[in-house]
Amino acid sequence: MPGTSKLEARLTDLEQIARKKRLSEGQRFTVRHLAAAAGLPKETTRRWLIDREPPFNTESVWALASTLAEWSGRAITRQKIIELAELRRQDIVTYEAGQSSGVTPALKSLEGAARGKCQLLQRSTVQETGLPRGVVSDWFSRRIPPRDRDQLVRLVSYFASIAGKDFPSPVWELRLRRYWLARREAEVSQVISSSEMKEPRDANVSNVAPSALSSPDNSRVMLVGGSSFPHLTDLPAVSRNLAGLHDVLSDPRYWGISQGNCTVIENPLSAPKVVDALQDHAEAATEALIFYYSGHGLIGRSGDLALAVQDSKAFRSHLSIPYQWIRELIVESPARRKIVILDCCYSGTALDAMSAGAIGSHVAAEGTYVLTASPAHATALAPRDHAYTAFTGGLLEILKGGIPGAGPALEMEAIFRELRTRMAARNFPTPQKGARNTADKIPLVRNVAQVGEVIQYERY
Repeated sequence: MPGTSKLEARLTDLEQIARKKRLSEGQRFTVRHLAAAAGLPKETTRRWLIDREPPFNTESVWALASTLAEWSGRAITRQKIIELAELRRQDIVTYEAGQSSGVTPALKSLEGAARGKCQLLQRSTVQETGLPRGVVSDWFSRRIPPRDRDQLVRLVSYFASIAGKDFPSPVWELRLRRYWLARREAEVSQVISSSEMKEPRDANVSNVAPSALSSPDNSRVMLVGGSSFPHLTDLPAVSRNLAGLHDVLSDPRYWGISQGNCTVIENPLSAPKVVDALQDHAEAATEALIFYYSGHGLIGRSGDLALAVQDSKAFRSHLSIPYQWIRELIVESPARRKIVILDCCYSGTALDAMSAGAIGSHVAAEGTYVLTASPAHATALAPRDHAYTAFTGGLLEILKGGIPGAGPALEMEAIFRELRTRMAARNFPTPQKGARNTADKIPLVRNVAQVGEVIQYERY
């Protein structure tokens, strides 16, 4: 991120003094020594000493700062360090959300157009917009957009008025909506990553006990698929995909979702039918929310994924369901566990588009797991001589047969690893995943291989 925060400057000053003092006293100043003294993982101190990246966790920041202060013989105030750490965290969240939503580059372009019309100064911007000086300074010096909605609108409006551009406009309304959504996701992601004080970032979380299955009564499932299309190739296996998944998820031996909480939509005519139904489910779910799509995946002009419906045509992605719509509804749902399964061509695009920075963005929210049939630029397979598509057939095989030694419940990460192995062995496209921390541990169904009951299934 452009610019240097006050926290980084403060830590750098302390480090320089501490380094000189320790060296003059014949003591060593290394990653290992600093990590041991501060009680931090080596990776955390290495990121600071080499990459100049302070820890995200405020307690970790204080541990680092207090150790440097002790070594340098300087006094620091805990409250001040914690305040600087929180401001830096908010700066990172805001900057990354601005980049991922397109607000930051669009605002830079708008500012450039305004500069072409007049001499644009921070002082005059503060006077004309009524914005706090610090907010304007953050934008001009570090390219951090205002965090407050009204302040951002005022800044955009001011630049637009000078540049002679229209505002508000549909394009800017979409950018702003994406910005606030990306901010919420980024805030969650940054809070989650604060666990480094007790555990390194590369720590293995496989020792976490498996969670109990989600309550079927408080969960919602939506299975959508396209098996026949007026303008695209028919995919008859998709019809069996939907029936197979519905049978597994509704069977009490595996999970037991009720008919009222599970909606199956085959060959939807247009996007509204799917989006309206998903919104109802997303708002009602408090435990698990599962969305599955099987059919044709299309790529729009902007490179975003679209899911085909009856109205869809090749090279007419606007007639399909923008995956962005699906993602927004899922992210905003109160459900604590969210699973998205996409069995379509180019489904990995959902992961590429999904990040607010560090890990591919749209799925970065805690408790969300996305499983796709193929990488972003690869097609999915529907072999003609198989009952199911390649991906869903493999998934059903695992859900029905279980995974020996995987515990009483099949968690998403275990399913992904087993599915990836089986697909590779059959020379099928490689499944992809997008998950954040504990989302790997989301249980989908009971592991019948563990409880000793292996139910017969139709091999695809």
